[in-house]
Amino acid sequence: MLKFRRKKFKGYCPKCKIVQKLTLVGQSEDLKEVWLRCDKCLTSHAVSVDRVMKSGRILTPAESKKRKEALQEVVSYSPQETYWIGQKIYHREFDDVGEVIKKEVSAGNHKLIEVKFEHSGIKKLIEGLDVN
Repeated sequence: MLKFRRKKFKGYCPKCKIVQKLTLVGQSEDLKEVWLRCDKCLTSHAVSVDRVMKSGRILTPAESKKRKEALQEVVSYSPQETYWIGQKIYHREFDDVGEVIKKEVSAGNHKLIEVKFEHSGIKKLIEGLDVN
């Protein structure tokens, strides 16, 4: 039984050597890998489940490694930085640690993260702010 609700993804095709649309065609018995078929060259390849994002994007191995490292450490919040869902951040003004639970874009086209703090509750914070 497949655990993904979506069937279409977007990720790097090793044969085409570019980002393509990919279709979910199966999953390993241990549920640790999915089989994705490139919609252009029709080649299927296995991808680790931890590289598959809810948004439908498939992370490259380098992005996946960076994400794993980021999820293991607590970083200080800065509006100029971007964050992963599940990443732990420390907010100096709240003097509190929280976990990013959601990402969205505001009506003014600002990137926002929703963070569940241990003591301060859920807060919406800006991410990826361009100061130039």
